Amino acid sequence: MKRILLIATLGFLTYGQSSAQTNIINLDFDQASDFDDMYTLDADGDGIVWGITEESVPNSELLNIHGGFAYSASYDENAEDPALTPDNLLFLPVVSIPEGATNVEAKVKIGALDFTFFAEHFAIYAIPGDAATTELIQNIVDDYNEVSEIVAILGEPLYEETLAEPEGSFRTMDLSAYQGQSVRLVVRHFDCTNEYFIAMDGYRVDADILGVSDYASSLVKVYPNPAKDILNVSLTDATASEARIYDLNGRLVLSRQLTGTDTAIDLSTLSTGMYALELITNQGKAVKKIVKN
Repeated sequence: MKRILLIATLGFLTYGQSSAQTNIINLDFDQASDFDDMYTLDADGDGIVWGITEESVPNSELLNIHGGFAYSASYDENAEDPALTPDNLLFLPVVSIPEGATNVEAKVKIGALDFTFFAEHFAIYAIPGDAATTELIQNIVDDYNEVSEIVAILGEPLYEETLAEPEGSFRTMDLSAYQGQSVRLVVRHFDCTNEYFIAMDGYRVDADILGVSDYASSLVKVYPNPAKDILNVSLTDATASEARIYDLNGRLVLSRQLTGTDTAIDLSTLSTGMYALELITNQGKAVKKIVKN
């Protein structure tokens, strides 16, 4: 029984360090609402931009492009000169990545719409998703004479490729550097000609997000640790109302009410050993491992 209690308590000591894979955005473009907060820009000025469809077209299902999707052309069979030289930009919806998120991955599904002519070239960029940048994008979209401004905003691509096969598949990019920020991905179809169509059939962002207890624990500092008699507790952007200390058998051995962001806890009545300090804060429960000397 003691062994079971010990294992349970060790689990209690470490649960506050866990995180969970969370989906932040997931669009399959099968409904019109998936295209909200998206913009297109015809940077080459030929009058042809990214288009959208909510239904599959001939060959698309065979090429792993299912249901609705966005598309851009490098060939126009109805034009006098069918070979196009596209420079078409598609601005995806803004995504807000939580503070402290890790392993942030963006996945964009890209493919072609022809089994033979599929060597489409594309790049994916990340730009700020703040209101000022969004307003600038809207102004540029309305004024084709200022396309050079958007090129400056794009910077270096996160990903760039010429399709070596037509079937749609997800490309993965690391967005961990953008934790705590809003970001907008941009898909650019360019540097190719006389192929057919490129298609984008999915967009998702996933991340390891700290739970409430993880976040609260990150706001707490305890010192000195190990402590002999007095343990100091300091909180940033949080206040604590109660402190509870548990031994390794999971028994509550000390409890006291707290006020403010800085306090001291008298440990003199405790035996030497390891304990779990649980703080009830306005940001959730915080858990810290402490040692009494």
